[in-house]
Amino acid sequence: MKLSTKLILFFSGLGIVFLTVAMYIGQSTTVDILDRQIRTALENYTFHTVDKIDRMLYEKYVDVKNIARDPIIASRHSTAAQITERLRSYQSNYASYASMSFFTLDRVRIADTSAKNIGQQSPLKGYWTQLKEGTDVLVDVSFSDTLNDNVIRFAAYVKDSEGASFGVVVLRLTLDVLHDIVKEVKGLHDRDTKMDVDLVSSEGLLVYSNYNLKGILKETSSDWLFAKPLLSSGKKVGSARHRHSGGTEEEILAFSREHGYADFKGNNWTLIMSVPSKEAFAPVHQLRTKMFMVSFLLALKGLVIIYIFARRIIRPLEVLSHGFHEIGKGNLDVRVDVRSRDEIGQMSEAFNNMVIELKDYNEKLLTYGIDMQKNNVELKTKARLLELRELESGLFSRMSELFQACNNVEEASVVIKNTISQLFPRDRGALYIYNASRNMLEGISLWGNPPPQEAVITQNECWGLRRGHVHVMADEGKDLVCQHVREKGVPYICTPIMAKGETIGMLHLLLDSMTGKSYDQERLKEKEQLALRLAEGCGLAITNLKLQESLRNLSMRDPLTGLFNRRYMKESLELEWQRSLRKYSHIGIIMIDIDHFKRFNDTFGHDGGDKLLCELGMFLAKQIRGGDIACRYGGEEFTIIMPESSIEATTQRAEQIREAASHMHVMYKQQSLGTITLSLGVAVLPIHGGDTNTVLQAADAALYRAKHEGRNRVCVAEEGDSQGVLTEQI
Repeated sequence: MKLSTKLILFFSGLGIVFLTVAMYIGQSTTVDILDRQIRTALENYTFHTVDKIDRMLYEKYVDVKNIARDPIIASRHSTAAQITERLRSYQSNYASYASMSFFTLDRVRIADTSAKNIGQQSPLKGYWTQLKEGTDVLVDVSFSDTLNDNVIRFAAYVKDSEGASFGVVVLRLTLDVLHDIVKEVKGLHDRDTKMDVDLVSSEGLLVYSNYNLKGILKETSSDWLFAKPLLSSGKKVGSARHRHSGGTEEEILAFSREHGYADFKGNNWTLIMSVPSKEAFAPVHQLRTKMFMVSFLLALKGLVIIYIFARRIIRPLEVLSHGFHEIGKGNLDVRVDVRSRDEIGQMSEAFNNMVIELKDYNEKLLTYGIDMQKNNVELKTKARLLELRELESGLFSRMSELFQACNNVEEASVVIKNTISQLFPRDRGALYIYNASRNMLEGISLWGNPPPQEAVITQNECWGLRRGHVHVMADEGKDLVCQHVREKGVPYICTPIMAKGETIGMLHLLLDSMTGKSYDQERLKEKEQLALRLAEGCGLAITNLKLQESLRNLSMRDPLTGLFNRRYMKESLELEWQRSLRKYSHIGIIMIDIDHFKRFNDTFGHDGGDKLLCELGMFLAKQIRGGDIACRYGGEEFTIIMPESSIEATTQRAEQIREAASHMHVMYKQQSLGTITLSLGVAVLPIHGGDTNTVLQAADAALYRAKHEGRNRVCVAEEGDSQGVLTEQI
């Protein structure tokens, strides 16, 4: 143990013993004096409180007697309404009463200021029993069914002019009047002390309690056990200190028995007030605390003096020892400040020189280490960037390769979706492309969980499309928010997709990975540049695919009617013929020609004829099945290929087309072109030929036969029809 510690412990022990003895003697003396003062004060409280209660009861005692002698109430000729009005008048003058009632001698209530229980008979109990025993005026506490509360009742017989009793008047006060008296007396003497107040009957039953409201008229006061022996000895006022059985908190109680006032003899009630000893002796505890604080300050001052003395003796050695401990922990900023000329001072100077040299060497080592760490971090950063760039380049290369294998924009959208999911793995988005009318953009690919809510947007809803370049929203409070974005609080990038100077769509990315604390301006810039590169690659690919689709449609479609052309029809027929050979099924062929088409051209001009051909093309597209092929064979001739169709089904379908065409109404320049009739030829492969050319010739021959037979009819190919049409053509 250090020498300074030994000195501090010795002198501190002496001071503590002296202060403890002094505090004990002072505490005991103060408690005895305060105990006597508290008892005297409580006895005065109880006496004055009981006196105020007696005076209050006397006033109400006089009130009930005066009301019972009132001319209207004491008249046998007064009606119930008159008595009620008179009682209400008294209640308005004496506002403290909760209610007033008038009963007959049979306990039937005929008047009440609360207008409750009129005409009902009260049971023969409580104050009615005491009135029956001959008491003219009665004061008691009981529960009122009318007010649903405990009340003080004042009951008196009502007598007529001859002195004969014919009724009972009852006044009711709530127990609040007792609470107000207790509060008033306590406020005059001591407002801060917690005080429990019980008003008990001669048997100890609670008549009033300021802390046990549920026990009123039901329980005996817990302090009655200690007050009863003192009352039995003849004391009117007294006090005692006690502790409840099983309780740990001590109390001081005082009591005072009711002594009445004037001609009011009282009810033999007793008022008991109790105060927890802990609160009663609070001043003693405060004094003890103050004494303890003074003693503590004195002890602290002594300890400081002892400490200073001890430190002056051993401080140089402790400083030097502390310096060695700090060096052991790695702290090379420590310095020993011992200003003495003895051996300890020389050791301190040598110690400081040694620390300076060690610090120089350590700083050099730290510098080398920091440089190496910086180089390592830079290398790791560059390596990560190279990996990302390599991954991005590989994805872009693979995307370009897959674009070359795509046949349409739908396939390209799947490639774009897969690529973006790898480039932005934690983000959501959508790829929008302008529709044919360029009045809105349709989402051809949406990804993420959940995907963006808007599948169709307009140009005005997106700031990126309106401005023609990338729009980034990172902060809703600072940046413009596009109308098509329904997600709140999520940064996003809208990148227009350009191709050959024209906007063809928009790439929309919801950056969930940068929400909240993940926001980083540099990372956001990287995502913006990546989205730009992606949009450039997608724009060129989508444009090429749309161009290919346009060229493909031009090579397959008739520009006037929108139906397939003759070349596509022959290729499709060959393909269906190969399929029918594997399935052992038939292929129905219908050749269609417009009757008297030259007349339409001569009457309405070539534009009118073109209008008729266009309308008929749309008509035939609606009349065929999903797998059928309708095409323009040439001029006003059309062909329908029906895979897996028998001769009966093909003939029936041809008849349906002929019948429906007769009801067509084609308008040109607000003028009807008149009734349209069709001639149709039907042939079935392989019934009417072993190859596609033969069957087409057979169907064409059947068509010519329909025209020769009078037009507007359906003819089925017959044996030799293909040879006949060939000869006719030659």
